Amino acid sequence: MSQTGAFLVVTKEAMPSGYTLKIYNDQTVMNMNPTQMMSGTFPTVAGLSACESVFKTTDAQVRTVILEKDNVAYVIICSSPVATFENAQTSFNMVINSFKVP
Repeated sequence: MSQTGAFLVVTKEAMPSGYTLKIYNDQTVMNMNPTQMMSGTFPTVAGLSACESVFKTTDAQVRTVILEKDNVAYVIICSSPVATFENAQTSFNMVINSFKVP
């Protein structure tokens, strides 16, 4: 990322038995200790239903996008300082919109 302090992480994780995409999303967000929820949406990403959350933590603003295919969760975490979060969206969108699920 070109913005100072911005980062993006993509992980692939086994979805726990009995979890829905929404439950997995909510648990992932809660594990990041949000201080303020900004939005939650259900877009389509890489042809799959996704959960997207935007929230603030004590030191950053975070955007998560979580997709699920065959009981595997693909978690995209985008974060930057609050002051530069909006400017980082172009870079974050480029990665999210080009993401392909194997």
